[in-house]
Amino acid sequence: MKVTDRHKTCPVCGEGFTGHYNTKRCKTCTPKAKKKLRDAFLKGWLSENRERINERYRERRATDPDYKKARSDIQRKCYHKDPEKHRAKAREAYRNMTKGQRDRMNERNRLRGQRPDVKEKNRKACRDRYYDDHEKTLADTRARFKIARENATPEQREAQRARHRAWSKTVNGRLKSNRTNQQRRALKLNAILYSTDKAQVNAMYKKCIEISERKGTPHNVDHIIPLSIGGAHHQDNLQIITASENFRKGDRYDPSLGGLWANNELAKKNRRQYE
Repeated sequence: MKVTDRHKTCPVCGEGFTGHYNTKRCKTCTPKAKKKLRDAFLKGWLSENRERINERYRERRATDPDYKKARSDIQRKCYHKDPEKHRAKAREAYRNMTKGQRDRMNERNRLRGQRPDVKEKNRKACRDRYYDDHEKTLADTRARFKIARENATPEQREAQRARHRAWSKTVNGRLKSNRTNQQRRALKLNAILYSTDKAQVNAMYKKCIEISERKGTPHNVDHIIPLSIGGAHHQDNLQIITASENFRKGDRYDPSLGGLWANNELAKKNRRQYE
C-alpha cells in the first residue's frame, strides 16, 4: 500500500476500495463516470461549434476528392458488412425525424437526384436489377408497395392521391394516360363477342353511376375475367363492385365467380391454367 493510498467507499456502487486519496470512485465506476462527463462535454461543445465543423467538412469535401472517396469507401464497407442493420437504423432515424427534418432531407435527395451523374448511376442500377432477376424484383416491389398501402394513414393516402392527380396533369402523365386508355380500348375491341349486347353493357355502367351517387362510395364496373388475361367484354362477364375492391383485385381471377372468356389469343393462352 502506497503512502498516498487510502481506504475509501465508492459513492456510486457503495463498494469499498483502496486507492489514491484524490480518487473518488472505484475502478469499475470510474470509466462510466468519465464517459458520462465526456458525452456531456461533447454535447455542449458540438451544439456551439456544429455549424463551424459542418462548414469545414463541406469545404474539405468540395476541395479534396481523395477525402470524399475515402469517406465513401468507408461507408460502403460498413454498409456491406450488415446491410439490414443499416436499413433498420435508417428507418428508425426517419421515424424519429420531425417534419422539418424530413422535408429538408427529401429536398436534399431530390436535388441530388437531378445531378446527371446520379441519374445515370440510378438508371444503370435499375437496368441491371431489372435484367438480372426481373420476376423477383417485380414480386418484391409489389409486395413492398402492398405493405406500404396497407400501413398508410388516411393523410398519406390523400397525399398520394394529390400527387397522382398533379402528375396526371403533366405532359408525361397525360402521355401515359393516353397510352393506357388506347391499350384498354384495344383490349375491349378485341374482347367483344357476337353475343355482346351494347345496350345491356351501357345500362350496367349507368347503374354503377347511380349506385355510387346513392351510397356515396365510388363503384366500378369490373370484368370478372380481366381483359388483360383474355376476359370477354360481355354483359355476363361484368359485375359492379366498390372501387377499393376493384383496386385490390387487380388482374387476378377467381374461377368460382364464373365469367366469360373472349375468343382471342390471350384467352387461348391463359384459359388452360384455370380449367
